[in-house]
Amino acid sequence: MCTEDTAVMMLTGAVAVAGIPRSLLDQYEALPFYIYYISSQYSGPEEPADGFGAAILLLFLCTGLLLTALWLQKRLAKLLLYR
Repeated sequence: MCTEDTAVMMLTGAVAVAGIPRSLLDQYEALPFYIYYISSQYSGPEEPADGFGAAILLLFLCTGLLLTALWLQKRLAKLLLYR
């Protein structure tokens, strides 16, 4: 089952064998693509656990970014609108 986000990552050229980046400019693998790849083509019993861990990490990252954006919106609205 391919979700919309994973399909976008696959179409934009995410590489399945990129591995862990050593620097910010090194090649990387998109987390949604990694989750899709691990869940669809795993070869051992430990790989689905890696996929679940990556999914939880992605969930926490998205939640953190959402909460940060909401906090910034509230703070900027207070600063700009209620002078």
